[in-house]
Amino acid sequence: MRHLNYIFRKMNFFRISERHSKILIFIMATLLAGVFGPTIVTAENQVKKPDTWENTSLTLYKTMALVRDKKSVSLKNGQTSTLIIPVSGKIIPESAVVSCNKADILEKSFIFKPLSPQSLLQGYIGKEVFLIKTDKDTGKEESISATLLSADKGIVLKIGNRIETTIPGRIAFPGLPEGMGDKPVLKVKLQGKTDGDVPVGLAYLTRGISWNADYVAVLDPSAKNLSFQGWITIRNNSGISFQNASVQLVAGDVNEERKPGVLTRNFGMEKAAAPASPLGHDVSQEALFEYHLYSIERAINLDKNILKQVALFTAEGVPFTREFLVIGNRYPFSRSTGARKDKLEVSAIISFANNQASHLGIAIPKGEVRLYKNDSSGRLQFIGKDDIVHTPKGEEVKLNLGKAFDITCTRVQKDFKKLAGGDKYSSVYESSYEVTIKNSKKEPVVVKYLEPISGTWQITFENVKHEKPDANSAMWTVEIPAEGEMKINFTVRVRY
Repeated sequence: MRHLNYIFRKMNFFRISERHSKILIFIMATLLAGVFGPTIVTAENQVKKPDTWENTSLTLYKTMALVRDKKSVSLKNGQTSTLIIPVSGKIIPESAVVSCNKADILEKSFIFKPLSPQSLLQGYIGKEVFLIKTDKDTGKEESISATLLSADKGIVLKIGNRIETTIPGRIAFPGLPEGMGDKPVLKVKLQGKTDGDVPVGLAYLTRGISWNADYVAVLDPSAKNLSFQGWITIRNNSGISFQNASVQLVAGDVNEERKPGVLTRNFGMEKAAAPASPLGHDVSQEALFEYHLYSIERAINLDKNILKQVALFTAEGVPFTREFLVIGNRYPFSRSTGARKDKLEVSAIISFANNQASHLGIAIPKGEVRLYKNDSSGRLQFIGKDDIVHTPKGEEVKLNLGKAFDITCTRVQKDFKKLAGGDKYSSVYESSYEVTIKNSKKEPVVVKYLEPISGTWQITFENVKHEKPDANSAMWTVEIPAEGEMKINFTVRVRY
């Protein structure tokens, strides 16, 4: 303060009064304190925390996140201190854990009163406010002290010995009530066991932070290989920013009604044990109980109200197979449908193996896949989108791109007989069908025809041998020549 006073006395290019000099000294001291260090209020040794702590780490789940912070604070032995900590506005207050080996945690309170004219009035009920009136003739403002009695359905003021319901001017407030503002806070009261700087850890669960996996697949011109890119998409709608944070992500359907992870005493980021497989330059992966944990190996900034994508992996030259699938109608085989022709949709499907031979072999989290292919002019075109489930190493990825344009399929019942039985539980029926598949492409295609069949059934005739993928379906695989067609004829006997 003496140095600031000396500076102002030397500033002889303007003159200020002693009173104004003291005001400027106070303002400068406050600004310098805000720039060079956190504010410490000695009324009960209240310590205010800056917007972000050191060593912030996040573990992201499907619809929430585990936030961990750590910081050194100054405590005194036997003295009670209050720590004011900005937290997420969507915090689950009951989940907050504060850890300090050198202090006893006495209380913790979550305070969040969003600032608005109505909340400000409610916060000052029974307290002193100021009425600012402007003289119409002179333009000078006059301040009158008043007590705010009510603000429910109108303003009720006590001015001196009078009760007023009409505001003679505008209301001014001496400050913000505790906990009111644009940032929620966690208020922690603790009692120090020693003097000096001690580490304090904080961990809590919050809504408003989520992540999902998104994928991009680009088919090469030969339509035999594709490039497959995975992206981590993070959304931060928690109302608070996280700077230079270590981020981990849990892939799997965690039961979020239970504790999603173990909170360690030091709240540090667990070091991943030898990852199962490297994923790009900045991501490692390991098994975590029945889930998979992905760790981003560099600190990232997650500003509030942001959507950020981080590269998960890139696999080039992934071989894939293309096929077409038709699923027959699920009509019961116990009635005649006549000569009606059913037009069935033909789905275009590509599939590839999640193994090292395909340049993958990693645990792939569920997400959306968007597929692209270059047209004859080399311009990238969108050709379809599908969802994939959690796919462990060694499994197959199947993507349904939509309905084929140049391949059609019709199904018609050629014959129907009731062979035996009088009631629905002991009847035997026999139906014959003809399935016609046409290919208008200039190259041959492979089509799989899947017929759902209920009851106890047997194929008694067929011109193409079928497979039985499960108890309730038969499947025929046929190759259709370029600009040609193929007929599948079969007879099925069903007992209900």
